[in-house]
Amino acid sequence: MYKLALILLLIVAVLPCVAFAQRVKQDQLSLTQNQASHFAALAMKCIQKEYPNKLDHVNNDAEDVRSPRAMHPAFYGCFDWHSTVHGHWMLVHLLRLFPDMPEAHQIRAALDRNLSAKNIAGEVAYLNQTNRASFERTYGWAWLLKLAEELHAWNDRDGKRWSQNLQPLADGFAEKYLSFLPKQNYPIRTGVHPNTAFGLAFALDYARAVGNKSLETLIVERSRTYYAHDVNYPASWEPTTCHRDGPHRSKVGSPGWLEPQPRLVHAKYRERSAAKRSRAQRSGAIRGRTCKGRIGSRRQRQL
Repeated sequence: MYKLALILLLIVAVLPCVAFAQRVKQDQLSLTQNQASHFAALAMKCIQKEYPNKLDHVNNDAEDVRSPRAMHPAFYGCFDWHSTVHGHWMLVHLLRLFPDMPEAHQIRAALDRNLSAKNIAGEVAYLNQTNRASFERTYGWAWLLKLAEELHAWNDRDGKRWSQNLQPLADGFAEKYLSFLPKQNYPIRTGVHPNTAFGLAFALDYARAVGNKSLETLIVERSRTYYAHDVNYPASWEPTTCHRDGPHRSKVGSPGWLEPQPRLVHAKYRERSAAKRSRAQRSGAIRGRTCKGRIGSRRQRQL
């Protein structure tokens, strides 16, 4: 189950980032119906599997010790809350791409069970309890809004009903953004769940899709505050595009703001950096020759 949850997490983390790569020609990106069925099977297997489960929960009293499904009647599977949320997003996204896929009926039935008005009301009730301010902040918030955006854009009878059911929860998380972001003085730049840019990117997509001007304005302002003064940003170190995606969507700075800007760095630091790179390159070349020599000798002995 842990392996399945990890695979699902990697899948749904990659799919939205692909959308950002608009520079890639459209004909280079493709998803077949067979591949969609494979991905759907992964999500279907876990969104209704309650255990094992890693809760993000603060017990307010003895009566607050409850099962995952009791606390989260809609999103109780896939090991943790945000994983089941983005599992639902993937199912909706795949249905929009392949409405006639063989699993369409089963997917719709599962979504209908989990995204009922009653279940979402239970999620809203949990969110409004004491000591829930930091619940899933901001990774889970972002994925819930991404699911809401996907449903909002879907011209489908079931989709419209699920979108309407989900809206109170989406409103709750939008309010959390509006409350929290003005208090956050600096962005979290780690490349894992708390990453601020990831949370901003999905929330901005949602705000623009549904016309939430207050949320859009705040995210654009926060993005500029957090990232507009970055210089010599080591974007090549990032394993995905998501960290630079959030600021990019907000059009932070000039069109070339992500490009290296050595003129903004003091000359002595540029010289030191160049010297370090030169030493590192020489050292790497020596190590490379040494390793190649050893490997070659070993192969000769083996032969």
